[in-house]
Amino acid sequence: MVYRALVAMLLQTLAMLLAVPAIAAPTNIAAELIVEQAASPGQTVDLAIVMRPAAGWHGYWSNPGDAGLGMQLTWRLPLGATAGAPRFPVPETLLIQGLMNHVYGSEHAVIVPFTMPPSAQAGQVLPISVEAQWLACTDTICVPERASLAAQIKVGSAGTRDTRFDLWRQRMPAPLGAEARFALEPGRLRLAIPLPQSVALQGPHLFIAEDKVVDYAGEQRFSRAGAMLIIEMPRAKFAAIEPAALSGVLR
Repeated sequence: MVYRALVAMLLQTLAMLLAVPAIAAPTNIAAELIVEQAASPGQTVDLAIVMRPAAGWHGYWSNPGDAGLGMQLTWRLPLGATAGAPRFPVPETLLIQGLMNHVYGSEHAVIVPFTMPPSAQAGQVLPISVEAQWLACTDTICVPERASLAAQIKVGSAGTRDTRFDLWRQRMPAPLGAEARFALEPGRLRLAIPLPQSVALQGPHLFIAEDKVVDYAGEQRFSRAGAMLIIEMPRAKFAAIEPAALSGVLR
């Protein structure tokens, strides 16, 4: 009886393990950690986590939309060093079966500010590593992936820098220079964004960073009021929240 109970327990445990998806090695989206240049003690420089999706695969923005999962980072840094909030390039929209996803279907870089330890000594080479997790998807399947990424940074004058950071920064959202305003109304969100009329709108889309505020797949209506761009979006259908502040990216 004890033997049968033990076998039953082992089989139940095995079934539970098989039901939990394992996090795979990054075979569908390759990742690399790159340092822009050397830095002096206490100085802040940029790191880049470069993501390279295979053909037909995509990753996700910080707010993935109706489906998906944003990147998760766990840093291992030298004592006294800090890594800031990651900055993501402007995402793309992907509508599948009525679900709006915020994705990247080609090579892109997530930029992270890194501050050197104030106590670092010139000439030192410091190790930087991060455990990164993300979701890699096609239009039909998704695979959770992870990678241990590592790089080194030299303590000293800037010297030669990696010029690829110029292109990666160009793909980042540009700050407006003035705050937008928003109002929550029954069933919709209205925003007034300062934007000169000289800026042409070609396939515009507003990506809201906060979750459960808007219906991602809902129609976005754009109009002008002088130097303000007015955007109307339907509210989230379920468990909509009322945030005190909003942030996002206007494409």
